Amino acid sequence: RTAGRYLGGNKLGNIPRAALRSLTQLKELGLSANGIESIDAGVFEGLPNLTTLNLRWNLISSLPSAAFQGLPNLQT
Repeated sequence: RTAGRYLGGNKLGNIPRAALRSLTQLKELGLSANGIESIDAGVFEGLPNLTTLNLRWNLISSLPSAAFQGLPNLQT
């Protein structure tokens, strides 16, 4: 069971679409300071329990309209 993952400061650059698929119980995800420039639509699909997503200090300039679709518990 996965409650949270903090992957900040790892210079990921991007998030492969399949990277999070097996983490269906994930509630918190920290991706701050990774140099992420874009978020693909559907990258967070399959994370219905996600409540907290930290994308601070990245280089994201725009997001697709469906970037956070399928995240019913995500809080703002």
